[in-house]
Amino acid sequence: MIPSNRRRITLVAFVTAAMMLAVYMFHDSAIRAGTSLYSSTQAQQQQAVATATTKDLEAQKQQIEELKREVDKLRESISKHKEMPKLTTTSDADAKKKQKDEACKNAVRNIDYYHSVNHEQFWQHASPQVWADQIRAWRSYMDSVPSWESVSAKHEMKGRGIVIAGGNGDTLDRTKVTLRMLRELNSTLPVEVHYIRGELGKAEIEKLKELGATPRDLSDESNLFSVQKMVGKEKNFHIKSAAMINSRFEEILYLDSDSMPVRDPRYLFGYDEYEKTGTMFWPDYWKTHKENPIWDILDAPCADEWEQESGQVLLNKRTNWKPLLLANYMSMHSEFYFQLINGDKDTLRFAHKALKMEYFMVPKFLTAGGLIWDDRFCGHTMIQHDPDDAPMFIHANLLKEFPRDRLNPDTETNTGKGVFRTFKMYTVSRGNTWLKPRFYVSSGGQNCMEIDAGGGEPDIREESFENLVPGWNAFYKRNGGQGGGR
Repeated sequence: MIPSNRRRITLVAFVTAAMMLAVYMFHDSAIRAGTSLYSSTQAQQQQAVATATTKDLEAQKQQIEELKREVDKLRESISKHKEMPKLTTTSDADAKKKQKDEACKNAVRNIDYYHSVNHEQFWQHASPQVWADQIRAWRSYMDSVPSWESVSAKHEMKGRGIVIAGGNGDTLDRTKVTLRMLRELNSTLPVEVHYIRGELGKAEIEKLKELGATPRDLSDESNLFSVQKMVGKEKNFHIKSAAMINSRFEEILYLDSDSMPVRDPRYLFGYDEYEKTGTMFWPDYWKTHKENPIWDILDAPCADEWEQESGQVLLNKRTNWKPLLLANYMSMHSEFYFQLINGDKDTLRFAHKALKMEYFMVPKFLTAGGLIWDDRFCGHTMIQHDPDDAPMFIHANLLKEFPRDRLNPDTETNTGKGVFRTFKMYTVSRGNTWLKPRFYVSSGGQNCMEIDAGGGEPDIREESFENLVPGWNAFYKRNGGQGGGR
C-alpha cells in the first residue's frame, strides 16, 4: 500500500493540474471570443480600444503558454507515478484477504514452521513502505534487464546440457559421483560444473575434465553475472541462478551436487509440458503461508500448492529468460527475499508468478527415501519422479548430515545394508494437496522427514528401497557414493 503522505502528494498534483487546464481552456475561449468580436466591428472610434485589448490578450496568451508549460511538467511528474505500486484501497485489501482465506485455508497445515517462526515477526512489523520500495525495485530492475537475443549472441549460448554448481569440499565429491553415474548411464548431454574462484585447484579442475565436465569459473569478469563467495554465509544460494544464467547452454538441466539421476535424463526435454512452457519443476514438502508478504510483493494470488524443490530444474532459457533473471535478482537480494522464501529453492516459481508466465510442476508428489534410525523411519532423501510417475532423481538432501562412520555404503545392520534402505510414499499423490509430510529431529539429534497419515490422507506404502529403484545401492557405491557427510 502506498503511504498516506505519498497519496496526498499525488492527489494535490492531480488537482493542481486540473485547475491549470481549466484556466487554460477558459482563457483560450476568451481569446477566440475577443478575436471574433473585434474582427466584426468596423467602428472607427473603437479602434484604439481594440488595439489596447489586443495587447492585453497577447499578454494573456503568454501567461497561458507559461501555464501550459507548467501543466506539461506536472503531467510528466504524474506519469512517473505509474511506476509506483498500484494504490491499494480498503476494498482491494479486503478482496485480497478473502481470496487468501478461501484459496489457502488448508495450506497452513503444510507450511515450513521453522522458517515461518523465524521470520514472521518481520512479516508482521515491517512498514508498508518496505513492501512498496521492494515492489518498485524489482519492477524497475525488470525494465532494465538485457534481452535474451543480445546476451545469447554475445556469449554463444546454444544447445542442451547439464549444469551443476559446486566445487568445495564434500560438494565436489558428490559432483564427481554424479558425473560417474552419467557416464555409466551413457548420457551424451554435455556437463558444466560451476564454481567460485578459489574453490578448485588445478588438480581438481583436471579431474573434472577427465570425468567429461567443463569447469566454469563463476567469478570470471567476462560472465554476464560474476559472483564471489559470500563471507560468513554457510550456504551460497546465489550461485545456483548465476550458474544457470552464465551457462553456455540454451536449454539446461540444473542439478544440485546431491541430486543423482536414475537414468539418462535426455528424454525429459521431449515432454509436451516442457515444450509448451520451457519448464519442468519438482514439488517440495512445503507450501507457502498465506500471510507471507511474498504474495503481495510479487502480485500473485495465494495458491494451495506445493513449493518448488530446486535440486533439479529443467529450463529453456530463451523462453524463460526474464523469470530466470528475476530469480537471480531475488537471490542477489537474499537479505530481504530469503526472509520470505527459504533459500533459492522457490525463486523460479515465484518469478514466473510475478511475470504472469506459465510453468509446469511435475504432478506426482515426491517419495521419501531413508532408513530406520533411532528406532523409527528417518527420511534423508527426496525421490523425484518424471511426468509419467517413474523415479527419476535421488536427491539425498539430508544424507550429508549423517555421520559417515555410522552410515556408508558398507554399513550393515539388522535393518538392511546400504545407505538407501526404505521408501515411503502416498498411494494417491498425483495432484494431491491433502498430504502430511513432517520434519522431526530424532532422539539422537538427526534431522529427518516423515510421511504421516490419519487425517484423511491416502494410505502409505512403505517398502524396501530396492523395490522402487532396483540396484540403486550398488550403483551408488560403484560410482563412489560415500553416505553421510560428517
